[in-house]
Amino acid sequence: PLATWCKDHELLFTGHYLFEDDFYSMILAGGSVMAHYEYLDIPGIDHLGREPGNPWTTLQAASAAAQLGKQRVVCEIFGGAGQSLTFAEMKRLADYQAALGASFFCPHLTAFTLKGDAKRDFPPTLSSHQPWWEHARVLTDYLARVSWAVGRGRRASDVLVIHPLLSAYGSLDMSAEDGGEALKTVETSFRALVNELTAEHIGFDLGDERILIAHGKSSRGRLQVGSSKYRAVVLPAAVTWLSSTIDLLEKVTCPVIIAGELPGRVSGSPSDRIRSLAGKPYVRVVPDSPDTVAKTLAELAGRPVEVVLPDGSTARNVLVNHRIDA
Repeated sequence: PLATWCKDHELLFTGHYLFEDDFYSMILAGGSVMAHYEYLDIPGIDHLGREPGNPWTTLQAASAAAQLGKQRVVCEIFGGAGQSLTFAEMKRLADYQAALGASFFCPHLTAFTLKGDAKRDFPPTLSSHQPWWEHARVLTDYLARVSWAVGRGRRASDVLVIHPLLSAYGSLDMSAEDGGEALKTVETSFRALVNELTAEHIGFDLGDERILIAHGKSSRGRLQVGSSKYRAVVLPAAVTWLSSTIDLLEKVTCPVIIAGELPGRVSGSPSDRIRSLAGKPYVRVVPDSPDTVAKTLAELAGRPVEVVLPDGSTARNVLVNHRIDA
């Protein structure tokens, strides 16, 4: 209803969803945030504090935006970082988000007053209350230029990592305060895989299974999701996948990598379909090891981008935002 109202009134619908960066919170707060991004004109995230944060938060929004033809990804940023946050720290946080796919920044926040508790209510305030306010343009001009640059063209990611959130649903233990060990196992494995592929500069998108239902198809042997085509697909360690996902993967001929033990369930019910899929010539089953998945991807699908140090080793602390502007 909100998306329809905004369209009827010629407004862009944007914002971020609550709890985007861990499976247990996502399940309790709103389910798959990626599926909800379809209804936002500008998908968004929230980056809190001074630490870099979880890269999949940004990648979820950037992936959905690329697949669904949305040019911008907004990042609410600087909230909770404290009144002492410096320009250098703000730049570092914004650079991190821009490298992952954010292309529009919404600084948090501008307080009308700092009286009483307002002074300590999720600072900093980005306003004339700050002694550096007259110099703020040094930072904001930079953010504007970076936003323009990373908002050009389209993402060049051509590997799809299918998101295991629905598998986490199947692992959820509602009697446990943190969702239980089975859920944490799925999340820990996925988090490690995302971190490894990011560090190895393997351009990838995340694929939500419900977005795949509406926008996924086989195109000349590759998996296409909306506007994005992928030369390889990764199924992370999981306990179940939707039958619609398996339907799609049975129609492609591009490399498909299945990490970990083969799930014995499809759409939550016992099934041998994934074992049958694993027998196809274009499918490779590998251990649940992020390093092995990265090496197998490089072997089967190549590496369009490499960033190396003088000694030839991978510059793992360098992030890459590979885009095609044509």
